[in-house]
Amino acid sequence: MSVDTIGNLAMHDDAKLMSMVARGRNDALTTLIDRWRHQVWTFIDRMCGYLGRTDDIFQDIWMRIYLYRKKYDPSRSFKSYLFTVVINCCRTNMSKHISK
Repeated sequence: MSVDTIGNLAMHDDAKLMSMVARGRNDALTTLIDRWRHQVWTFIDRMCGYLGRTDDIFQDIWMRIYLYRKKYDPSRSFKSYLFTVVINCCRTNMSKHISK
């Protein structure tokens, strides 16, 4: 396997980066986070920003992506996979807020 620099990682598509993450390449996860930061952050803020937990939810999302990295199916859209995790994390946080 060739050694990629951070600059070279940005040229890979999301599925390739996730396969690299599954093999232990944390720098590939960093590239995905950087690539999707704005879209994910904006979605969280619009969906549950009133909770004041946008930072925590953002971190929870990427922790789940990392923890379940080997379950990602590269034949499917990473965006769909990511936003399924995003929506589920937001719903979980909203339901915790409602039950208080």
